[in-house]
Amino acid sequence: MHYDQNDWLASNGEEIKDWEAIAKHWMLNSKKADERKKRSTKRSFDDPLKVSNSKNYGEPL
Repeated sequence: MHYDQNDWLASNGEEIKDWEAIAKHWMLNSKKADERKKRSTKRSFDDPLKVSNSKNYGEPL
């Protein structure tokens, strides 16, 4: 649909001749992006207030 609206022109203005090659390229880039997300390490968050999740509501403040 995107290329239908753009008269089958690439972003550089050239006519798209091999849409299958473009689709394969998109799929490879998508897989690479997914792999990078999996490899990236999430930073752990240290709670500055050091709040515990277990609460005893029977205990006075």
